Amino acid sequence: MGFVKMYTYPAVTNHTLSGHVSRDDLSVSVWSIETEAGRQSVHEQLDRILASPAFRGSKRLSAFLSFIVLQTVENPAGNLKERTVGVHVFGRPADYDTSLEPVVRVSAGDLRKRIAQYYHEPGHEGELRIDLPAGAYRPTFSISTTASVEREAARVEVPVPIRENIPKPTIEPAIPPARDRFASFRLHRVAYAVGIATIALLGTVAILASTMPGSAYEQFWGPVVDAEGPVVVYAGTAQDGRLEFDDALALAHLSLGLHSQKKPYRILRESELTPEVMKQGPSLLVGGFDSPVVRRLTQQLRFTFATEGSSASAMISYIQDRQNPARRDWSVTASPADVSATQTDYAIVSRVIDPVTDRIAVVSAGIGCHGNLAAAEFLSHPEQFDAVRAKAPRDWRKKNMQAVLAVQVKNGVAGAGRVVASYFW
Repeated sequence: MGFVKMYTYPAVTNHTLSGHVSRDDLSVSVWSIETEAGRQSVHEQLDRILASPAFRGSKRLSAFLSFIVLQTVENPAGNLKERTVGVHVFGRPADYDTSLEPVVRVSAGDLRKRIAQYYHEPGHEGELRIDLPAGAYRPTFSISTTASVEREAARVEVPVPIRENIPKPTIEPAIPPARDRFASFRLHRVAYAVGIATIALLGTVAILASTMPGSAYEQFWGPVVDAEGPVVVYAGTAQDGRLEFDDALALAHLSLGLHSQKKPYRILRESELTPEVMKQGPSLLVGGFDSPVVRRLTQQLRFTFATEGSSASAMISYIQDRQNPARRDWSVTASPADVSATQTDYAIVSRVIDPVTDRIAVVSAGIGCHGNLAAAEFLSHPEQFDAVRAKAPRDWRKKNMQAVLAVQVKNGVAGAGRVVASYFW
């Protein structure tokens, strides 16, 4: 049940590090970065990617991509480790336990998805590719040989977006633009070290600022973290004792968030999730549309899940708005006619007091797998909460709340979830 379209290349050739591409018959060639022209091309492509909608809304992933690309450009023979990224991008201490804090591994999966989304969009086919291979933190650079030869023959340069004309994102980037930030790297190794230290400092400040008291992220999670007892976590429905892939990925996002806030939690199966157990602490329910416990908690709320249609082929699943029962625009068909066309999945994020246990519960659930994952990503990324706070009352930290998310999906590649409705009471 993968959600990212993987790109494979028929063959790859290693060139002398010249910044040029050979004219052989291979469909993709490795792009080299030892010359100034080659490095400049990588810098320009990085700026294009960071200016795209897939990255403008995520300062964390923009910082991640900038760091690994520019580290590779400046030190082509070097080796990037998970710990290095964790320290310099995510502000972790030098001796942090990577097995207990998988922030880099989880974020790398997000990064690969965003990169795939960028190159899947029309108009990027002939651009220099920046990819992050699975299991690695050192990016690769490649380009279509045909596209490169055609551009060279026509002597047409690939345009670079003018920064002044790029709409400013809602969230300002955590670090300065890529080329400006790392320009001093080429001048002296001392300046290089200063630049790395600056990234670490800025990354730490960004993380602290996003989770400090009063931030939207803290406003949402504060009541859960402050509640007595460990969080009871339920991750969807299991088949043969094993989670579905998307439920497991959603669980990874959210458990990482709890761990970063030093909140104890325990993961339970559906059979173990009794009202007596849920009375022992707050609950985090990472469920799909068909989860019984999710249905129990949401069936009386303003936004809930519903189905319509008598046959499987004609059935639609949708999010029902009890204040507008006739609306059906937040719906997903069981079997879309054209899977290559852009589809939209939907999810509900809720933070409510469970009337059965009288304990706080957070529900992260989608109609389909993409909505399910989008809800988990939304809850685990601090910058996403500004969209909720913009319409929230002043004292929303103490209130029940719901948000409806929409996520666009094309050819199995999903974008980031966006808030289309919210409600506080």
